[in-house]
Amino acid sequence: MKITIENQRENFDAIGTLKDYLNQKISYSPEILDMDPEALRLVMKELGELKLLALTASSPWSTKKVSPESFFNFQEELARYSGALVFLQLQHQSAAKIIAQGDNQCLQKDYLCQMEEGKLLVGVAISQLRRNGEKTLNAVPVNGGYRISGQVPWITGFKIFQKFVAGAKMPDGRVVLGLVTFVNHEPDSHGGSFSISHPLKLVAMSSTNSVNASFDNWFLPNSSVITIKPKEWFQERDEKNLLNVSPVILGCTKASLDIIESQAKNKNNSFIYDSLESLSQEFIQCRTSILKAKHELDSSYQEHLNLRTWAIELMMKCTRAAMIASGGQGCQISHDAQRVCREALIYTVSGQTVAILESSLKRLS
Repeated sequence: MKITIENQRENFDAIGTLKDYLNQKISYSPEILDMDPEALRLVMKELGELKLLALTASSPWSTKKVSPESFFNFQEELARYSGALVFLQLQHQSAAKIIAQGDNQCLQKDYLCQMEEGKLLVGVAISQLRRNGEKTLNAVPVNGGYRISGQVPWITGFKIFQKFVAGAKMPDGRVVLGLVTFVNHEPDSHGGSFSISHPLKLVAMSSTNSVNASFDNWFLPNSSVITIKPKEWFQERDEKNLLNVSPVILGCTKASLDIIESQAKNKNNSFIYDSLESLSQEFIQCRTSILKAKHELDSSYQEHLNLRTWAIELMMKCTRAAMIASGGQGCQISHDAQRVCREALIYTVSGQTVAILESSLKRLS
């Protein structure tokens, strides 16, 4: 039983363009994209040629813009195809939105058109703002810019992205967001440096080349500063965006349901169809509830939190069912069931706050 998405058609049909690309023109399979950074980079370039890489960056320099509903469908369909691809382009889309909403019009003019077309790929490194003390990234104002010191535990896209948006806390608690070139830097004229680790060995999406980095008194010039945010910005952002990752989680769930349906047809077992029907109905209920909560202005934070953890729990249930339905073949690392199980592990903890951690564990207790 195929689950279809009702297209949200606008002046630019992003979901229609994406489906056409995935069905007919994509250069690599999901398995290759999960393992090969160069293949992933080339597909990102192809998405850029279709102008699909700055869909929420509202500015005079971005030519394509879609509604929140269309962007939700876009991310869900992309996650259904490839976790590595959706994860990488989400970083780029987030960076484009941050730059578009910033105060530095020179950066907007210089970069947003290139980012939309995939000529410049940019990541984000802001998750460290959830941390406190020496484990985060700190910025000290100096003449002409800022001196940055500290650790970044997670930056995706090394040797794929040319730049990334870094977030650092100032002594007064405000956050400076700046654009950093994504290469190891030799010590500058004041002795500051920036070093990058080898790519982390992840259970899934290793092709995204995620690394950690260390800043030591590194100079960020004012010309590279995107904006300054208030002290509470990142916490409020986490709370506001609680359901933003849900289309990716739902896309992985859909991919699992696709596998279960394929196995039901191949094995012609009625009980696999029964499982597919039950899980599909729960999927529809979960997805409908999430979309309703995103549209209702009076929906509560607790409701959003419950929906986020429900989606996570359902995703894990469906990936396990896909694995079971696939039998021994699912143990092959190249099998679709194995891939979605690995991707689900990443989505389970992506953007995890203390509240999400607590709520997720309570659902399992």
